[in-house]
Amino acid sequence: MSFSVDEIEDLKQLFAANNRMLMAEFEQLLDEKLEEKLEEKFQEKLAPIHQKIDDLAEFVQNAIADSNDANQEQLDDHEERITRLEKAVA
Repeated sequence: MSFSVDEIEDLKQLFAANNRMLMAEFEQLLDEKLEEKLEEKFQEKLAPIHQKIDDLAEFVQNAIADSNDANQEQLDDHEERITRLEKAVA
């Protein structure tokens, strides 16, 4: 079986086109996989930072709540003392 020069050129073009298509698909799959792995690693590295931020936010929230409680207690105490003074003056 022999092929003509045109048939050989057509086969070369077909193989080249198939090769380009396969390489493009492979490159896309590789890029997607790499991006996925990088995202996983990035999230692993960020996890401790997110935990520290959450801990800090909780600490600040508790500190504000404690401060608010102390301020409210002080206001209640002042109100009680003012009420007693008003009764004593009246």
